[in-house]
Amino acid sequence: MECPDKSAFVEERIDRILTQYRESPKLLSIIRQDLEQIADAVIEACEIPSRFDILDATGDQLTIIGRQLGWPRCHCICVPVPVFGFSCGADNPNRPIGGFACTGIDGDILTFYDVDDVDYILTMTTEAGGDFILTDNQVDATHGADWGNCASAGTGDICLSDDEVYRSYLLARRYQVRQLWDIDSLSAAAQHIWGSAATVTSLGGARVAISPGRSLTSLEMIQLPVAFRVLPLAPGISPFINYQTGKVFGFGAGWGGLCDGSSWLCPEPFDPYSCN
Repeated sequence: MECPDKSAFVEERIDRILTQYRESPKLLSIIRQDLEQIADAVIEACEIPSRFDILDATGDQLTIIGRQLGWPRCHCICVPVPVFGFSCGADNPNRPIGGFACTGIDGDILTFYDVDDVDYILTMTTEAGGDFILTDNQVDATHGADWGNCASAGTGDICLSDDEVYRSYLLARRYQVRQLWDIDSLSAAAQHIWGSAATVTSLGGARVAISPGRSLTSLEMIQLPVAFRVLPLAPGISPFINYQTGKVFGFGAGWGGLCDGSSWLCPEPFDPYSCN
């Protein structure tokens, strides 16, 4: 909607004054002053919708849009616990590991750094069925790390304070509000959050796998439950997540091939509301 010009707004109404009052400069001055204040209010009201455009609104305006969409900035989440284990070779940034830091592999010998400058030497005795010997028993593991699936995460709150991140979630939320449950809408919503590399794969049996398609930052990993809550997943559909980066290997258009770094689709079930 085009907003009126202030001077045109005032003069149009001045022209409506009856002839017998047009020779009263003081009366015209009072009327003109009041009309200018009315024009300011009309123009301000006219510009309000443009300030609440989801594509360029910022700060409080974007927060108000989120409230109208039923998606506030702050959400309750589960705080992940680092998994205890070895960090050797190529790390997957989407799966943080706490524990020993591997410095090298030489045959059956693995060496680990230690704060007291005494290296850990792990020798695999394959003849004995995979037993190992760990010298220097001062095990210095990452504080708070636990074995996989052995500890429940804690609870906490996270706020999407970054306007661009919050905007991407609101763009995805539109599909949910409109109840667009098709896989194309789900794919578009995922790409709003993680970028064009994100993909969605139907696993059959009311299951769907979502792949961010890239390495996630530590903050994005914490935000994963929030992301899955905003995605347009139809009631009864079980969500899975594929942590692998890049394209998924397959045959046909849209799938990765043998020589482009594609990986097998190995999704894991993901419950955005559970802390187990």
